[in-house]
Amino acid sequence: MESKVVKSDFTKLDGFIKALNSNYVVRVGIMGAKNGRSDPKSKGQSNADIGFIHEFGRPGTGRRPAIPERSFLRMPLLVKAQRIIDETIQAGVFKNLMKGDMKQVMTDLGIACERAILDAFDTGGFGTWARNTAYTLAHKKGNSPLIDLGFLRKSIASEVVKKS
Repeated sequence: MESKVVKSDFTKLDGFIKALNSNYVVRVGIMGAKNGRSDPKSKGQSNADIGFIHEFGRPGTGRRPAIPERSFLRMPLLVKAQRIIDETIQAGVFKNLMKGDMKQVMTDLGIACERAILDAFDTGGFGTWARNTAYTLAHKKGNSPLIDLGFLRKSIASEVVKKS
């Protein structure tokens, strides 16, 4: 019986395995560089401070009414999870995995997450955010929840970093 030597190129498989064992993570939210505010209404609060209040709500204080929970980070990512996955796939996740480029996969995932969050701002939390109170309307421009001067909305970003 004659033996045959079969040669195979496992470069793509090696790249795929390397990508799956990647040391990258994507962070989505209010990043340090976009945390500051220049408006006097913020009274020294950062975008992260204001974002925390809106994400989880705050009880009323004195003459200020309670601020209801209006999740602009967690809820959009949960509600739009399938769309985020689809956008990441459409951006070339398989091609990038085969090249072993997990950083690009994570970058594309972060961008898709940012889009979902910004869509929540544009639609009032996909129609779920409580309307502004009369008190709030008297102290801001427009009537869209979470949008006055746009600092919080503009602070949304993503970054890909090495796992620590």
